[in-house]
Amino acid sequence: MAATSQLPYLLSISLALAAPQEAAPMVGPGFRGATRLAASSVTMMVDTLTTNRENILHAVGEFRTQLDNIESALQDPSSERLAKILHISSAARKQFVEDRRSGVSR
Repeated sequence: MAATSQLPYLLSISLALAAPQEAAPMVGPGFRGATRLAASSVTMMVDTLTTNRENILHAVGEFRTQLDNIESALQDPSSERLAKILHISSAARKQFVEDRRSGVSR
């Protein structure tokens, strides 16, 4: 649950906090979709986050590692590493969605 529910919530609130207010006129469906979870009940989320704290901290660390890899790939003048990360992430997402549809549990 930490990686598939609580981490997306934390990413949603982080994106909502990181976006400059000046960008508000340019907000599109991607931003609205990505920040939808930030509108969740604060009371419920505080309870959820504190109850599953250890697992969430682990998921945050894993996410931080991936974000660092993406940042490093963006700094590389060659786009090869970035393209590889994007291909891998696209395949991973596809697999998650297919596993969910077929009822496969890991």
